[in-house]
Amino acid sequence: MFRVAQERLPNPARVLSFGCSTGEELLTIRRYFPDAEILGCDIELTAARARDDLPGRVFFSTPETVTGNGPYDIIFANSVLCLHDKQHRRPDIFPFSEFHDLVGILHRSLTAGGLLCAYNTSYLFSELPFSGQYRPIRSNVITDNGFLPKWHSTGVQLSRRKGRRHIVLQPYLTSKWDFYDCIFEKAQGTPITVELAEQFDAGRNIRPPYAPLWRQVIGAWRLLVGPATVPTRPQSTLTTAGIPHAPAPAQRIVGGTRQGAAKDETSNIAG
Repeated sequence: MFRVAQERLPNPARVLSFGCSTGEELLTIRRYFPDAEILGCDIELTAARARDDLPGRVFFSTPETVTGNGPYDIIFANSVLCLHDKQHRRPDIFPFSEFHDLVGILHRSLTAGGLLCAYNTSYLFSELPFSGQYRPIRSNVITDNGFLPKWHSTGVQLSRRKGRRHIVLQPYLTSKWDFYDCIFEKAQGTPITVELAEQFDAGRNIRPPYAPLWRQVIGAWRLLVGPATVPTRPQSTLTTAGIPHAPAPAQRIVGGTRQGAAKDETSNIAG
């Protein structure tokens, strides 16, 4: 992912690591964008602020601080806008409305022509109302857009993971690119392909297998009867990773810490 972003936009002025955790991603960003101003944000900064080797400033993540430190030419949101393994059957923990609001903050903070790189999202970028303002950036070195299950905005599960492949549960609600696209350029137009020298099996996950017909029928029935009632609770008690948190009054937390396993998997797969 970083190599493709570098090829498409080699000289960004400012880059944000949304949900920077301990700050390791800032070091990765520096290798690819040595002249950029690099910033990181998270809801837990103890580990990041204890380091003296970070190439940029980190700040506590709220809607106001994210927009106030922008705009950004590239935003990386890797393994942040998602439910992790132990939570993937609880979409109420991180509902689509929360996903919409968080990506909306990033959307408003991104410059025209900038790149939004979102790996391992639980929901489809194509379902967002402003997705039409973006075009995907594809490459032969990006083989998928995450290893966690995908969900529809109505709460219906779209896929499950089997090994390193997605099993599509609701093929009529998805396209093959919903399991592939993870870099989006804030510009209208047709998708752009970036070819790099090192080539992997880019077709491995582009056409994921379908689930048995009975699973598809159940999914269709759930859509017809309407989404399940989802328990609600104050948004201020949620992080982007769906982990309960008690923020200060009148502050909404964004940019949650990504879990270690997801971070490692992202760095190994995303390119």
